[in-house]
Amino acid sequence: MNINSNSVPGRILVYSTFDVILTLGIRELAPILTTILFSVFAALIFTPLIRWLNSKGVSGGLSVLLANLLFAL
Repeated sequence: MNINSNSVPGRILVYSTFDVILTLGIRELAPILTTILFSVFAALIFTPLIRWLNSKGVSGGLSVLLANLLFAL
């Protein structure tokens, strides 16, 4: 059975199928995506602090450690 590419019901079926597959895929990837996005957010928040500490003469490793301690608190 061939579905005509100009058929409206055919397009609705194909788009609905893509929508279901995309929704299920995003739902399965949510824990990974949440972790990645949270890490990027934390990096954006603490980068100015690390750069400021580096400009004040604190070593890079120590400034990252201090930022992580602040984040943990």
